[in-house]
Amino acid sequence: MPGNPPVDPSFVIRHRGTVEAVTLLASRAVAEIDAGLPRVSVSTMKAQLAIVTELETLIVKLLVCFAVLSLVIAALGHYAVAMFNMRRRTREFGVRMALGASSQRIQVAVVREALVHTVPGLMIGFALSAAVAVTVKSLLFGVTPADPITYAGVLALLALTSIIASYLPARRASSVNVVDALRQE
Repeated sequence: MPGNPPVDPSFVIRHRGTVEAVTLLASRAVAEIDAGLPRVSVSTMKAQLAIVTELETLIVKLLVCFAVLSLVIAALGHYAVAMFNMRRRTREFGVRMALGASSQRIQVAVVREALVHTVPGLMIGFALSAAVAVTVKSLLFGVTPADPITYAGVLALLALTSIIASYLPARRASSVNVVDALRQE
């Protein structure tokens, strides 16, 4: 309504020194203008920003939790598929080892096969995330939709997760008992 003073007037003061000193000076300045005005309440810009961005911060923390949970679930699924493939090929690994393949070579073969399945997923995920990043551009803070460091970091994390998830099945494949593997049907 015209003529009514603002309900909660506020001022931003740039200062040097402590917050307490600024509070004292601001209180004196307000009292000089009108002693009947309410007491001055002072808070830092950092505290004000924390209040304003509280909901966004909570949402980001929840998204990070969901992302970590998704990564763990994906790693477990990747591990299960790698273990299934390793068990299915136990006889093949026994034959390879009987013909002189080293355990290191078997491990590399299992991890390589897991990465062959991971790379197309990484490429599709990269393309989809690049497309979605453009649409959510207004929600990004401190990062551009095409930030190469972020994309490289995420791709490296996912590739490393794939390697780690397939390493245990690879170790088991390389320690197969040749005689038992060859007897297996």
